Amino acid sequence: MKILIIVLSIFSIFQNSSDKTIVGTWNTLEDNTKIQIVEEKGVLIGKIKSSDNPNAQVGKLILKNLVKSGNTWTGKIFAVKRKAWLDVEISSDNNSLNLKIQYGIVHKNLIWKRI
Repeated sequence: MKILIIVLSIFSIFQNSSDKTIVGTWNTLEDNTKIQIVEEKGVLIGKIKSSDNPNAQVGKLILKNLVKSGNTWTGKIFAVKRKAWLDVEISSDNNSLNLKIQYGIVHKNLIWKRI
């Protein structure tokens, strides 16, 4: 019984101390577009995996240079309408991503859901 308690205690400690990750597939909630975030060369990137939007380019890089900074990830997101890379700060609660996109003095918030 003591061993079981010790094992469960250790498991609980590791579970609570693990970092939340944004690696995985996310639905942007716009045109049922899915973004696959993966680690590549020490940074995270995101590419369009699928979309109901006929103009979406599957495989296109949409997030780049994402690095962890405290409890958030910072990097760049491609703004299709502006045809430009913008600063993005991403936070996660495991089931959703909160993206804060900054362009000039204006910012926009988006929420993506984990698939």
